[in-house]
Amino acid sequence: MKLRDLRTGWRLLARQPWQSAIELLGLATGFAVCFLLLGFARYSFSYDHDVPDRERVYLVKHRLNFIPQPQWMEYTPFALREVALRSGLPLDVSAWWPRQAVAQLQGLPRQVDVTLVDPAFERIAGLRAVEGDLQQALTLPDGVAVTRQAARQLFGNAAASALGRTLDINGQTVQVRAVLPDRPANSTLQFTLLAGVGSAMWPARERRDALANWMGIGGRIYVRTGPGVQAAALQQVLQDVIDRAPWGNIATPEMAATLGQRKMVDIALGPLSEAYFDRSVAGTMGTGPRGDRRLVLALAGAGVAILLFAALTYVNLAAMRVVRRQREIAMRRVLGATTGQLLTQFMIESVLLSTAAAAAGVLLAWLLAPVASDLLAWPPAGLWTPASVALVLALAAFGVYAMAAASVQRRGREIVLRKLHGAGRAAIAALVAREFLLLTGVAALLGVPLALLAVQRYLAPFAERAPLAGWAPLVALALAGGIVALAAARHAVVALRMAPVAVLRD
Repeated sequence: MKLRDLRTGWRLLARQPWQSAIELLGLATGFAVCFLLLGFARYSFSYDHDVPDRERVYLVKHRLNFIPQPQWMEYTPFALREVALRSGLPLDVSAWWPRQAVAQLQGLPRQVDVTLVDPAFERIAGLRAVEGDLQQALTLPDGVAVTRQAARQLFGNAAASALGRTLDINGQTVQVRAVLPDRPANSTLQFTLLAGVGSAMWPARERRDALANWMGIGGRIYVRTGPGVQAAALQQVLQDVIDRAPWGNIATPEMAATLGQRKMVDIALGPLSEAYFDRSVAGTMGTGPRGDRRLVLALAGAGVAILLFAALTYVNLAAMRVVRRQREIAMRRVLGATTGQLLTQFMIESVLLSTAAAAAGVLLAWLLAPVASDLLAWPPAGLWTPASVALVLALAAFGVYAMAAASVQRRGREIVLRKLHGAGRAAIAALVAREFLLLTGVAALLGVPLALLAVQRYLAPFAERAPLAGWAPLVALALAGGIVALAAARHAVVALRMAPVAVLRD
């Protein structure tokens, strides 16, 4: 490949600006949609990745079987925290007790959210202070830790000097003893102000009653198991103790009859690595946003399918471009050009256009990012890293080039040979009729699964009343896939009938 070949390829693409623009726009759109949807899938499957050894971190869940519609809940009686601490197993255990408090800021009261945790939470969540000492913030009664964002909100432009500043919260003067980095958006451990369970911001009696309560469900309990500790061992310990808890005192004969052989309360340990996709707790008290693994995979599959169809359409159009240049091919052959030289020229054109389309696709994805963020409730800011953009450009350009190379080489050789043997324009055009009609039918139906997936977003509020709504994405894709297959088969049959017999012999 020489620089002269690149210049020639660029001039040939510019000679047909409308076709080149259509090919570039179609391929760039496929890149952009696939880039965004795969970025959303990567974001969803990366929840809580900032937690070291998150496979060893568990959330204690419980289910009340004596209520009419039992459902797992993340908020658990805090009395189980003490049970886990005394289990004899090597564990780190922490309560997660979110509370609303009143802070005096510039003489005005303002509600703030404070999360009370045990000092072990630093090890469980793998937190590292940007400034100060987090252990002091969680152990001293007047200590508090703030995120950078909370520091900016509380102290304004003086956020850089938040360490050591004091706050009046619930009538108590507390001091910022640690500044933490802002929490990632894809984390189920969200907080702004962090304090220890022994904080002076709440009366000691209220704290003791909450942490020893078997009936209340004011927060979560996180556990980080030591090396070699099986989660099932701790779950059994917790289940044995709660079976002896005073739940039975509130059981009526009707409840006992309804329970049958089931326990009053079931205990389970949910891995933090699966917390975001844990649909069993969706919609319960204190549970944040939860994703649907099936929906995320369906969207990722739709993105890959769109890019694949866009690439196939581009390959088909590239082959048609070769058909239109049959006179040029014949003339260059007469002037001494070899088949390899002609095919190399076609490949250079494919490289130029596919690389330009990949770059345009990344730019188009950036322009469409606000729309994707609104539709998917996803902050795509972390998608635009130099590594991810470079990887997409390299893989996209190489992948489309490889597909175009295979097609153009095959079609180019046939066209060169048939033109030299006197094949007519209609016979040569039939070489690509099958792919063109097939892809036309497929492209016309690409919007079906996407439209149904968009509609499913608006069905989410009715998911509890219509449990099958969660299957809408897969049902949509299955129906659309069947329609696409039938339409593609029909177009292929029509194209085969249209192809001349001389061409079909190949």
